[in-house]
Amino acid sequence: MNSRVVLTFDLEDWFQLTGRRFGISAGRVTRGRLKSQVSNILDLLELHDARATFFVLGMTAELCPEVIAEVAERGHEIASHGFGHQLVRSLDPDLFRVDIERSVEILHQISGRRPTGYRAPEFSIDRSSFWAFDVLLDCGVTYDSSVFPFQGQRYGIADAPLGVHRVRTPSGRQITEIPLAVVDLWGKRLPIAGGGYWRLLPGPVLDWAVSRVASERTPMLYFHPYEFDSRTLNLSLRSRASSIFTLKQNLGRASIMGKLRRLVSTYRCVTAEQFLELGVPALAAE
Repeated sequence: MNSRVVLTFDLEDWFQLTGRRFGISAGRVTRGRLKSQVSNILDLLELHDARATFFVLGMTAELCPEVIAEVAERGHEIASHGFGHQLVRSLDPDLFRVDIERSVEILHQISGRRPTGYRAPEFSIDRSSFWAFDVLLDCGVTYDSSVFPFQGQRYGIADAPLGVHRVRTPSGRQITEIPLAVVDLWGKRLPIAGGGYWRLLPGPVLDWAVSRVASERTPMLYFHPYEFDSRTLNLSLRSRASSIFTLKQNLGRASIMGKLRRLVSTYRCVTAEQFLELGVPALAAE
């Protein structure tokens, strides 16, 4: 069995993004809570000598540069999550380029390194938006981790390769893709990479699923800082929609630190960059 996993975090502020969803200024960011959330993660990773890639949202980095600087100083990879958390398929190439360039520049200023990795907000690259890979290459990004190889309601490419591979761009170039982990069960692909799946699925089920994937390839997993907040997430808005949304976001959150602790004590957790440097099977272009 493969003894390593690629561990990643989509570093964004829950209050900033959720507030924007419900009409609150995107300038509102809970600096203290974000710092606490990220520090909890970093302390656990350090305890187990684990490394992770943090796909950082530019508009969060702009308001909390000290949080991103600490991630870099403690030996983790800084990659791009774009700047404004806009779905790639909702943009055209020019607007996407502006978003990526702005993100890359601010992360370079904070960490001292230009990011070479990217993950689209809500995994929003599909086959109709493969043009985005050419823009990423133009901006110095050499690998992507936006493809979820299953068919979900909001995202996913049902027939995408399960393992690391190269994608041929519309211009004929190639970019490395590290897809999110899914488990193939009775001919059906089921997502087990992180986020809500890790908050809601029982620990033994996740242990089995990661082990199953790891027997065939290195799993790519993801989490969010807010999932490691000890306090309830609440926008304090008096609306049914916001109440239902925050209820769903809090479900299962109390269990996720224990699940991550078990993961990092069982597997060697590496960054996406380390994974690619360690050597991968011959990459076939899609």
